[in-house]
Amino acid sequence: MNDFFSNVALTPRQRALFLGFCALSSALITFALPSYFPLSEPDSGGYINFDPTRTALYPLFLQVLRSLGFGLQQVTVIQLLLFSLALPVLLAALLRAGMSRGLVVLFVVLMAANTYFSSFYATILTESLYFTVLVVGLAFWIDYLRAGRAGHLAWAGLCVGLSIGIRPAALVLVPMVVVSVWLKWHQRQASAVLLAVALIVPLAAGALSERLVYRLAHGGASASVTHYVMMGKASMLVREDMVFTGPHAAALTALARQLYRTFRPAHEFLDGLPSVVAWPVLTAFYEAVGQFQTLNDEVAATAAQLGIPAADLKIELGRQIIINDIPGYLRLTLIHTIGQWSVKALTFPPAARAVNRYVDSLANPPFARLFNEVVLHPPASASAIVVYPAFMLAGLISLLLSVVLLVFLVQPRLGDTPPGQYLMLAAFFAATCHVSMIGISMINLSTPRFLMAIYPQLLLSGLFLAMALVSPARRFWGRPEPLPGVVDRPEPA
Repeated sequence: MNDFFSNVALTPRQRALFLGFCALSSALITFALPSYFPLSEPDSGGYINFDPTRTALYPLFLQVLRSLGFGLQQVTVIQLLLFSLALPVLLAALLRAGMSRGLVVLFVVLMAANTYFSSFYATILTESLYFTVLVVGLAFWIDYLRAGRAGHLAWAGLCVGLSIGIRPAALVLVPMVVVSVWLKWHQRQASAVLLAVALIVPLAAGALSERLVYRLAHGGASASVTHYVMMGKASMLVREDMVFTGPHAAALTALARQLYRTFRPAHEFLDGLPSVVAWPVLTAFYEAVGQFQTLNDEVAATAAQLGIPAADLKIELGRQIIINDIPGYLRLTLIHTIGQWSVKALTFPPAARAVNRYVDSLANPPFARLFNEVVLHPPASASAIVVYPAFMLAGLISLLLSVVLLVFLVQPRLGDTPPGQYLMLAAFFAATCHVSMIGISMINLSTPRFLMAIYPQLLLSGLFLAMALVSPARRFWGRPEPLPGVVDRPEPA
């Protein structure tokens, strides 16, 4: 039993059995727990129909499986199977990093038991394929941060590139790939040129593969959801006195005034909201209204008069409104960053009671017809008493750990000892979480769906922090502390 909670070396057979047990356990837990999502979500249609506003790799994945005769329900089984095959790659890297089998099992259980995370395999959304690629990329990332080998960097970069092709939001991971190179620069085992090639070529190849598939599927035409995103920002930031420039200034001014009149009740609703906990979540709901439900006919008519695409007009309107109110844009980004961590915030009992009282006091809440009843009359949830504070605390701790990474950026050699390496890994993955959440909040709104995309990194950060704290204690009590990687045989040079 003591060996289970230490990093005692395993024979190849023992390791294979252990990794297989973990993968099987993860799949069984996922199957046993009820799915948080239905088979098809509102976004699913765009992937199933290979919509040009969607990146191409996940629609291609669906198209290939459906051409082989698999129905959507069977696709979800394959999604879980692929993840179960990829998971041991990451778990093996954790063993090489010195993590005990007990902590590895805890990692597996915490991933599978979080139904919001594990349910993505049971629905037609990009997250299922994204997580499969991500766990493989995390494995090579951990190996690179341990040993500084160019090959590990190349594989990690390729996985990040493919992740971008699956979910464009993965672009926010690119700066962290560069950070990881700096952290191991003093221990590099290749020339600077070779490292640059290992960094750039696989990363670009992964991302460009999506562009190739997209072009084959849609020809030279290109579309995106940028105009929706910009219209959402415009709705949340527009003010009556904004000044516009350029050849369409008059049209933009008229649209902005219409938008302000349309959305002013929503701003007044949010300004009067009595719950700080519910505020970021409802802000995101109203921005979603702005993205898809605001002035569509008016913008289309104006664009037709100007002879330009409506999407371009929305983008220009959003761009100039943001420029007019940079402080407001930064404030909105901060609200969404907090909102990313606000899992089950609306059903947190104090917030639910406050929102219900507030909404009931209003004769006609703005855009009420567009919201599910649960949004404006959220039921109090007992589980939210645990879940909401837990994720908010995790966000705070990981934010503090992200600041610790600055120390390693200044003094990378602090990560050369076992406790230092564990703390560096904890800080690195914590920073990955917050860079992702801040980056997404700048270009989109907040939703737990985005937080779940960094859930594995969040768990890794916490487990490596625990290892960093326990490691000095072991030495203090006279127990030898092995170097990270003792669970593996020496790797070939």
